[in-house]
Amino acid sequence: MTCCRCDPSTGDFYVTAHELDSLAGNEPMSRADLATKIGRTLRAMRLERGLTLSELETLTGIASPNLSKLESGLVAPRIETLAILGNAFNVTVADIVASAE
Repeated sequence: MTCCRCDPSTGDFYVTAHELDSLAGNEPMSRADLATKIGRTLRAMRLERGLTLSELETLTGIASPNLSKLESGLVAPRIETLAILGNAFNVTVADIVASAE
């Protein structure tokens, strides 16, 4: 395994996040774990804003049962879905993902 790479345009060396985790002995987060953490973040954001699932459905056009599955971590959200929710919460997709890590 290569532990670092060189960016030919800058000459800088870097390590990918996956490689850094491997070097540190950390296992990468599974898709299921990430879905659960993002779901908890989405629920917290909704509750912080005092919104019900029905109200969030009205704001986003995403059906309440689907929102519930997202919040429960039963399904992993697509980037497009995170963008729609981010708009409703006035945050970026990066904010959602960073809050979940």
